[in-house]
Amino acid sequence: TLFDMAQRACIRNVMDMYDVGELRYETIRPVLKNVTNPAQLRQIEEASPHIAEDDAELWQAFIRRDISKAESKLQVTRPKNPSSWWKVYRKLKREDEAETREAEDRLKAALNRHKVDKGAKQTNIVHAVIPSGERRSGWSSGPREKPFGEQALKNAKTAAQKITVLKRQALQRQAGRSVAQSVPMHQLSQLRGKVTEAPAHMIR
Repeated sequence: TLFDMAQRACIRNVMDMYDVGELRYETIRPVLKNVTNPAQLRQIEEASPHIAEDDAELWQAFIRRDISKAESKLQVTRPKNPSSWWKVYRKLKREDEAETREAEDRLKAALNRHKVDKGAKQTNIVHAVIPSGERRSGWSSGPREKPFGEQALKNAKTAAQKITVLKRQALQRQAGRSVAQSVPMHQLSQLRGKVTEAPAHMIR
C-alpha cells in the first residue's frame, strides 16, 4: 500500500528524521525503532513531545545496549514521569562512564604496582671486566712456567743432551694436559741411559 511504501522510505532515511509531526507513536513506531542515536530520539521528542509518553521501550533498548548490568539497574530505576525516560538513560550513562573510568584507574594502578614489584625482584646482571694477568694452568696455582729446556736446548753441546732436553719438554707438555699421565722423573734416567746414537738430523 501507499502507507507501507511511505513507511519503508522513512526507515531508509531515518537518520535525517528529527520530527514526526502529529503522528501517533503506534503509527510511527516501526520507523522510530530504527533510530540508533539517543540524541536523535531526544530531538524527535522535543519536536513532537507526545512521542515521549509512549517511547519508554526505545530508551530501555538504549540502556540495555549502552549500560553495563542494565537489567539490574532497570529494576531499581524508574522515572516518576513516564515522559522522562531520557533522564534515566542520561543518569545511568553518566554513572556507567564514571564506573568505567574508576575501573581503568584501578587497572592502571595495579599494573604500575606490578611493574614496581617486578623491577624490585629483577636480577641485575653486571658485566664485569676480568683484569688481564698471567695465564694459569688448570692445575697450577702459580704463573704458567715457560716450556722446560728453552735455555737448556741452547746450551746442549752434544746430540744426547739435546735429545734429553726434547724428551723432558714432551713430558712437560703431557703433564700439562693430564697430571695423571705425567711420567715419573726416575724413568727419565732410564731413557737417558738407553740413548746410544743421536738422529742424523740432530747432528747436521
